[in-house]
Amino acid sequence: GSLDAAKALHDALLPGWWCEMDMLDTNDKARVDCKDNPTPFRGCCDGNPARAWLLAILKAYRSQVHP
Repeated sequence: GSLDAAKALHDALLPGWWCEMDMLDTNDKARVDCKDNPTPFRGCCDGNPARAWLLAILKAYRSQVHP
Protein backbone atom coordinates (compact mmCIF):
# COMPACT_ATOMS: atom_id res chain seq x y z
CA GLY A 1 0.00 0.00 0.00
CA SER A 2 3.00 2.37 -0.17
CA LEU A 3 3.38 4.86 -3.01
CA ASP A 4 7.12 5.06 -2.25
CA ALA A 5 7.46 1.31 -2.75
CA ALA A 6 5.43 1.46 -5.98
CA LYS A 7 7.67 4.27 -7.29
CA ALA A 8 10.82 2.31 -6.42
CA LEU A 9 9.48 -0.74 -8.28
CA HIS A 10 8.44 1.43 -11.24
CA ASP A 11 11.93 2.94 -11.44
CA ALA A 12 13.58 -0.49 -11.20
CA LEU A 13 11.40 -2.34 -13.72
CA LEU A 14 10.33 0.41 -16.10
CA PRO A 15 13.15 2.97 -16.41
CA GLY A 16 12.18 5.80 -18.73
CA TRP A 17 8.46 5.07 -18.50
CA TRP A 18 6.04 7.56 -16.99
CA CYS A 19 2.80 7.12 -15.16
CA GLU A 20 -0.40 9.05 -14.72
CA MET A 21 -2.55 8.56 -11.64
CA ASP A 22 -6.21 9.53 -11.13
CA MET A 23 -8.74 9.02 -8.40
CA LEU A 24 -12.03 8.40 -10.15
CA ASP A 25 -15.15 9.95 -8.69
CA THR A 26 -17.22 6.84 -9.22
CA ASN A 27 -16.77 4.18 -6.55
CA ASP A 28 -13.58 5.80 -5.16
CA LYS A 29 -11.37 3.93 -7.65
CA ALA A 30 -7.71 4.67 -8.27
CA ARG A 31 -6.49 4.40 -11.86
CA VAL A 32 -2.86 4.40 -12.99
CA ASP A 33 -1.56 4.31 -16.55
CA CYS A 34 2.09 3.36 -17.23
CA LYS A 35 3.36 4.39 -20.67
CA ASP A 36 6.39 4.46 -22.88
CA ASN A 37 4.31 4.66 -26.04
CA PRO A 38 0.75 5.77 -26.88
CA THR A 39 -0.83 2.59 -25.49
CA PRO A 40 -1.01 2.62 -21.67
CA PHE A 41 -0.98 -0.33 -19.33
CA ARG A 42 -3.75 0.37 -16.84
CA GLY A 43 -4.23 -0.73 -13.27
CA CYS A 44 -7.37 0.03 -11.25
CA CYS A 45 -8.13 -0.65 -7.64
CA ASP A 46 -10.77 0.46 -5.14
CA GLY A 47 -9.37 3.37 -3.15
CA ASN A 48 -5.73 2.24 -3.22
CA PRO A 49 -3.49 4.15 -5.67
CA ALA A 50 -0.36 2.18 -4.74
CA ARG A 51 -2.07 -1.12 -5.54
CA ALA A 52 -3.42 0.27 -8.82
CA TRP A 53 0.11 1.43 -9.71
CA LEU A 54 1.50 -2.01 -8.90
CA LEU A 55 -1.05 -3.68 -11.20
CA ALA A 56 -0.12 -1.31 -14.05
CA ILE A 57 3.61 -1.91 -13.46
CA LEU A 58 3.16 -5.69 -13.56
CA LYS A 59 1.11 -5.54 -16.78
CA ALA A 60 3.68 -3.29 -18.47
CA TYR A 61 6.63 -5.39 -17.28
CA ARG A 62 4.96 -8.60 -18.41
CA SER A 63 4.49 -7.10 -21.88
CA GLN A 64 8.26 -6.54 -22.10
CA VAL A 65 9.19 -10.02 -20.88
CA HIS A 66 6.49 -11.89 -22.85
CA PRO A 67 5.57 -9.71 -25.87
